[in-house]
Amino acid sequence: MKSLIKWIVMAVVLNTAVVMAQSNIKVVADFPGKSKGSGDLSGSVDTKMGFTVGAEFMKPVHNNVAAGGGIQYQLPRGAKDANGKFNFVPIYGVATFFPEYGNGAYGKVTLGYNLHMGDSDYKGSGELSGGLCYGLGGGYILNKKFFVEAMYSINKGGYEISDFDLSGDVTYSRITVGVGIVLGAN
Repeated sequence: MKSLIKWIVMAVVLNTAVVMAQSNIKVVADFPGKSKGSGDLSGSVDTKMGFTVGAEFMKPVHNNVAAGGGIQYQLPRGAKDANGKFNFVPIYGVATFFPEYGNGAYGKVTLGYNLHMGDSDYKGSGELSGGLCYGLGGGYILNKKFFVEAMYSINKGGYEISDFDLSGDVTYSRITVGVGIVLGAN
């Protein structure tokens, strides 16, 4: 099933790239943040720094607004003083707001769904489920080819450990700083 989902996501991303006027690829540093659990395993842990790679595909929809979609893959990261590593794979809609389209400073919002994954030390005998993801931030495009951006991002997911009849939600929040290359810009 996971293999089928990966193929569907890749097909959507490739088709979207052809239709959209501008795309980007980026590498993001995820600063240490918080992972909070609710439900049967409530509590909060500090997370370690992590890295994310991603791509976004956008099209101008108004003089100063571009909208589209994106996908990211968070490299597995851990929590301080805890075993196991986790990550999310966000698939989201994105909108950017420019004073001058495609150049200079911009604001950005994201909203979507993400897959929630973890190694055997993280999830144990439990099952993980995806959830909502969203972010707010901004950046700066240099020479219509390179960009730097900062975001406050949140990923949500769930867990269920049927052996012990435990379940709940996980919220992972952090500040990110990314750099990337703009493709297909005029």
